[in-house]
Amino acid sequence: MQLAQEYRVGLISCYCKPLLPVLNIGIYDVDFSEFLINGLSDQNKYCGDWATNYVIQNAMVVGTSLVVVIINIVVCTFFEKIVSFEKNHTSNDETKGQF
Repeated sequence: MQLAQEYRVGLISCYCKPLLPVLNIGIYDVDFSEFLINGLSDQNKYCGDWATNYVIQNAMVVGTSLVVVIINIVVCTFFEKIVSFEKNHTSNDETKGQF
């Protein structure tokens, strides 16, 4: 027995993730036509939807890390530049002004 479409969640990763390194872009063509729902074959491309979400999630993880690094670089550069406007007389005072 197969669950209705709205209840089929969570297990698709176990099926599609091992196929990703083997099929690469072909993961978007995997269908589930061998499974019948009310006597009709299921033509949905669940692995394609899963692969899209998987790529977006991994891109978000990498993207948020890059955003933090870029913000740190910009802020540090900004503070190093504005300390020169303080007219410190020694480099020690200038170093203290950066912090």
